Order: sequence, then C-alpha cells, then structure tokens
Amino acid sequence: MTATLTIPIKSSPFPFAALGISAHIGNVSLVFDETALGIVLTLNGSMITEEGEIVQALAKEGGLAGDSAKTPSFFTLATSLRSITAHAELVAALNSLDNLLAFRTFLVGHSITSADWIVWGTLKGNIKVLGLLKNNQHPHLLRWFTYIDNLKETQSALAELAAAKASKARSNKTAAGFALGLQDAVDGQVVTRFPPEPSGYLHIGHTKAAILNQYFAKMYHGKLIIRFDDTNPTKERTEFEDTILEDLRLLDIHGDVVTHTSDHFQTLYDLAVKLIKSGKAYTDDTLQEQMRDERMKGIASKHRDDSVEENLKHFE
Repeated sequence: MTATLTIPIKSSPFPFAALGISAHIGNVSLVFDETALGIVLTLNGSMITEEGEIVQALAKEGGLAGDSAKTPSFFTLATSLRSITAHAELVAALNSLDNLLAFRTFLVGHSITSADWIVWGTLKGNIKVLGLLKNNQHPHLLRWFTYIDNLKETQSALAELAAAKASKARSNKTAAGFALGLQDAVDGQVVTRFPPEPSGYLHIGHTKAAILNQYFAKMYHGKLIIRFDDTNPTKERTEFEDTILEDLRLLDIHGDVVTHTSDHFQTLYDLAVKLIKSGKAYTDDTLQEQMRDERMKGIASKHRDDSVEENLKHFE
C-alpha cells in the first residue's frame, strides 16, 4: 500500500478520524500543509477528499475487523454531531452512545473499526462534547473515548500535529518579527529616534515605535535618540515628559541620548530661511479653515506665488 494523507493544519472541523486511523494502520505518510485547501488521501494512485470515505478506505486497506450493517449509521451519526448546536440534542446523542457502550468495548464487533474512528474523531473535534465528557455523566462513553485517545499510535499522531502547529507558530512569529534588517545599513552608523510629544501619555502605537527603533539601533550597534517634540507649548507639561521616560524604562527601552526639538530651533529656523530663499517654501497666513478647504478642493493659496522677499518679510 502506498498512501499519503495531506491535512491542512487549520482545518475546521479538524479531521481527527482520518489522522487517527492513518496512524493506527501505519504505512501512511502524514503531511501537514497549511496551504492545502482540504484533506486529501492519495492511495495507490487514487485521490480521496472526503473524510468519511478516507476512513473507510484506510480501514479496508489496513485490514481492520469487518464492518457490520450498523457501520453506516455511525458515519451518519458523526455527520449529524458536527451540526448539532442545541445542548439537549447533544446530550441525547451522548446518552445514546453511552448506553450502547455499557456492555461493549467497541461500537461494532470485538475490535476497533472504522465506526470507532469516525465517531471518536468527531467527538475529539467538538469542544462542547469534550466539556460534557469531563462532567463524568457518560462513564462508558468516556472509557471508550479515553482508550482510543490514549492509544500509542493516536498519541504519536497528535504529538506530530502539535509539533506541526508549533513549527507554524514559530514561523509566523519570525515572519511577524523585526528580523528583516535595514537595506544598506552600515554597522555602527545606524541612528534611530523615538520622538514623542510631551502632551500626553504613551499608547500602544508609541510602544511599537519605541521597540522597533531600539531593536534596529541595537542590531547595528548604533544609537537611539529619544527626542521630545516640544513644539506646542500650549499642550506640553513636564509631567508628561517624566512619565514617558519612566514608561520607557519599564519597557526596558533606554535612549543613548535624550534631546528636545527646541534644542535645535535655531538650526530649524536657518534651514527654513534657506528653503524660502531657494524658492522651495513660502509663508502663509491663511486662516486654518480656509486653508483646509482650499487644500481639499485643490485650490492654490493666494501666497503660493509671493516673491522671496515677501516671504522672508512675513517669516521674519
């Protein structure tokens, strides 16, 4: 027998029945593929994509005990269990199974069959059922379920699934992390900055920016500058600045230098004058509401074509 079972990790409901029986009969290659659109069994050159049919095919190939005329009813039960949402209906179904197993080890015959695997897999993937079984109101069903769940091959398959999920989680964590690097960065020459305005407290967006900037500064053995953007004195208070620094320390973020935009006002002023003289900037005293309206309508400001001399006069 040549068989490969491909299972999407995010399958919902997860095909535990197919996973379990494939491990039980052995000689089935398991592939956990997050890009797969659905479960697929490739068996002796044929492809099967429905879990019930997969379980039946593997049971036949594995030489499990012959099924009886009652077997199809358990596949029907498994299908209905997936759609039951009413608590009373679910309990009734479990009661029926519990009564059936009161004097039986397995659902059909004297050894495990496809009926056991399809029902076990359905119960395994139903969180409501698992919760009900923990209430110890269905002792015979719980005994049967626990037996199949604890089979060596079942545990091996579940461990393989857990490892695949963990590997995917690590991959996602790496992809979502910061290990991207900075293009053309030179070790020892990278300088990053975190520029909060001292007019309020840090929020989650600030935290993300601060962590990123420190991360890249450390990655390239560079420098992190914490620069307070204190350009709006009507809103700023020393209290906010002190609190921001304290919060950064709690986040284990430590700047190599703490500066203020106001430390560089003269430099900023000189650069603004340079822009005006080069014709790349102009001064504008248009009222804020009118300026906003003109911007939205694409209307040029009346000061856009003022001469350099007029702009310098207004600016100074």
